Amino acid sequence: MAAQETTTPQPKERIIFDADSYYGTEGENMAVEDIMERYGLTEEEVREQYPEEEIFDRAMEMRETDYEEETDALIGWFDGQTPGFTPAITDENSDWYGNPVIVSGSIGRWDGTRSGFTVYDSFRDAIDTSPSRYGGDNVFADCEIQKIWDENGHLFLTGAHHDGSVRVELRQLTNDGAEAYETIRDAMDSSEQFTINGKTYGGTYQSIIYALRDLWNDPDLAEVPRYMEKAFGCPAEEYEEPKHPKEQAQTVSLSAEAKSAKESSTQLVQNHGNTAPAHETAR
Repeated sequence: MAAQETTTPQPKERIIFDADSYYGTEGENMAVEDIMERYGLTEEEVREQYPEEEIFDRAMEMRETDYEEETDALIGWFDGQTPGFTPAITDENSDWYGNPVIVSGSIGRWDGTRSGFTVYDSFRDAIDTSPSRYGGDNVFADCEIQKIWDENGHLFLTGAHHDGSVRVELRQLTNDGAEAYETIRDAMDSSEQFTINGKTYGGTYQSIIYALRDLWNDPDLAEVPRYMEKAFGCPAEEYEEPKHPKEQAQTVSLSAEAKSAKESSTQLVQNHGNTAPAHETAR
């Protein structure tokens, strides 16, 4: 008897925001349903009374509103709720709210893709999309954040720029992690050796990279947010349902087509600096 093939369970993408869902048929249907609820109309009446352009505009308004609501909730979670302001989605806080956040990921550039680590004083700073020519200097500067999701507690964000794309994972520093980062930041200015958790680093550019990597990898210093679990009561872990062999074969075929189409398009990229320089590292 042939051995049964086993596959690694795929974590479920618990979507927080996905810009793509507001386009096409899905976005049109959401906009139609919204108009129906607002004005007590039937679907047929909406489609008769509202031109396609107006329905599309409504979908884009919903997209903007939902993005603001979801990111406001995340800002409150990571940075602390604003006194007197109750978010529409959640008023919960991270265990380490107010502490810096660290991101790890890749930034597409016209000359290739670079990866590394960057620390921000707040989640709000991390998702700042201000144009770089007006002072924006983080990984999402000049970008449009397109998707935010949770996988078993890990928080991911992707963004797109006319020159490329960005994909990062974000964690929050614990109190010990924030203290360790201050030591690293001091070393960036002094180039002197420093010690974190009994490990001594030389103070060189490469040692800063190693220190940030170690900071990221230590759960006592940088904690996975577990946002969907802690803020909304979702299970700690969720996995995609196993696909039937025929469905899996079809998915592989579609993925290959999508990859081929993507490779055929021009990929330009742009890298951005920030308050703590994004240090490149081979991982």
